[in-house]
Amino acid sequence: MALIDGDGEPHILIKMSTNQKDGTLFREAFKVPELQFFHSTFNLMVNEKTDPIRQEKNIRKHFADEKDTLLITKKREGSTALHITLSLRESITLAPQTVHYIYEYLTYFQTHTQQAS
Repeated sequence: MALIDGDGEPHILIKMSTNQKDGTLFREAFKVPELQFFHSTFNLMVNEKTDPIRQEKNIRKHFADEKDTLLITKKREGSTALHITLSLRESITLAPQTVHYIYEYLTYFQTHTQQAS
């Protein structure tokens, strides 16, 4: 997980696999009423030899809502990767430091969850 703050509008970048387990974790963490001000952009990067239909179905079923964006990028080599960018919805105005605080909370939560496992 990383915080991207290059254009004055901070975004949170998350790297996950496309499996059902990660989809459930993502939904439990980010598709809750308290965080509905985020728009999710899913960038599925697949090897050009791979048919992305199965992964695309998993993302649509386990990760994304109808308002989210799904991009599919083909690359010459390497394994499949899913990058999720959380950005503020256009209708939402929050101070940039609020996204920073949310990111710090998520990082803290992620660290303590991993230690408990």
